[in-house]
Amino acid sequence: MLHHRAVWEILVGTIPDGKLLCHHCDNPRCANPEHLYVGDGKSNVADMFRRGRAWQLREPERVRDSGRRMGQRNTWCRGAQNPKAKLTPEQVSQIKASKVPTKQLASQYGVNRTTIQRARSGKQWK
Repeated sequence: MLHHRAVWEILVGTIPDGKLLCHHCDNPRCANPEHLYVGDGKSNVADMFRRGRAWQLREPERVRDSGRRMGQRNTWCRGAQNPKAKLTPEQVSQIKASKVPTKQLASQYGVNRTTIQRARSGKQWK
């Protein structure tokens, strides 16, 4: 157990399962209970960005380079986020529930079979 978690549990109480012990002071070595708070990953990351401590804010070029290394697939807008989407979320729900063959659905919705297959599998639409 990390020392700041041990100090918290001795002086304040148990840390709920699935929760993190975050630092207001941004010093990972600090064990002062007044500088600690219970949170989750989402709140911890939000706090990091709010304080300007995220490397992504300090090094935007590094973020762009990282995206380029991952390839174009990583930057595509999928599903309803794509402004050129040919299907609506409601249509995708109908497609997922349908037992109609892929070829017939593709013709019905005016898209190709791959689009129907990706919608059904969740690769393009979640």
